[in-house]
Amino acid sequence: MVWSFLPPVLEAMQQAEPRLPGSLLIAPGSMGQWPSLRELALRLGLQAVSVFHLNLSAEIVAQARRIDLAVYAWTADAESDIQRLLDLGVDGIVTDYPERALALLGRSADRP
Repeated sequence: MVWSFLPPVLEAMQQAEPRLPGSLLIAPGSMGQWPSLRELALRLGLQAVSVFHLNLSAEIVAQARRIDLAVYAWTADAESDIQRLLDLGVDGIVTDYPERALALLGRSADRP
């Protein structure tokens, strides 16, 4: 999956290799533009949005899911942040401490 903040990069990637999945990275200060950003991701033919973890909420995740966009969170390092993201049901988490995420997943048998 190719992630980028730059729509022209993602558009060029989609034109060059349409089978390669893409994700629009959304800067922390850009969530006020969330409705237009999620529509941009769809127009570009992307499969996901990648959002700074503190900007994610259940509503953002639900809105993305309603239009078939996966949701990835970046960069969550504190166990409490990772747990919150797991509870939100995001599709992936970027972290510098994967062992923390693995430990949290191991403690909860009902998580995939």
